[in-house]
Amino acid sequence: MFKVLLATDGSGFSLRAADYVANMFRHRADLEITVLYVEEVNPMLLSPTSAASMPQMPILPDQVTEALSTIQEHMEKERNTILASTMERFASLGKRATSLSQMGRPADIICDIADQENVDLVVVGSSGKGVMKRALLGSVSYKVVHQAKVPVLVVREKD
Repeated sequence: MFKVLLATDGSGFSLRAADYVANMFRHRADLEITVLYVEEVNPMLLSPTSAASMPQMPILPDQVTEALSTIQEHMEKERNTILASTMERFASLGKRATSLSQMGRPADIICDIADQENVDLVVVGSSGKGVMKRALLGSVSYKVVHQAKVPVLVVREKD
């Protein structure tokens, strides 16, 4: 079995990577694809000091619970939509494909799942950010290329 881990965030770049994988491996009978969506956790939400520095607001506990529930529902809907739109690229191929979602830092999670699942190849899309933007914003594909223990295919935007 040739195992591919395809990371997706629902962007055009990651959907292009999914199409690339579907086309590249369309004749491979022993292909197993895992489509991974990682919900990035905002570090500000996890920091106790950030919550302490926020101004006190007159919010009732029921309002907080309702707001958190609404946010969670929105995130779940977005995750399901992204995974479904990516998975549909493999439906016509009759290939064995599964989806998975995790929460955390995308590059770290992608590399961890690649290790856990013993994949042969990791595939990520790239927005083609320049050196300055990558230095300021970071790049998931750049980090995965340097952290993964298996080959990584970075599918770039067409010029």
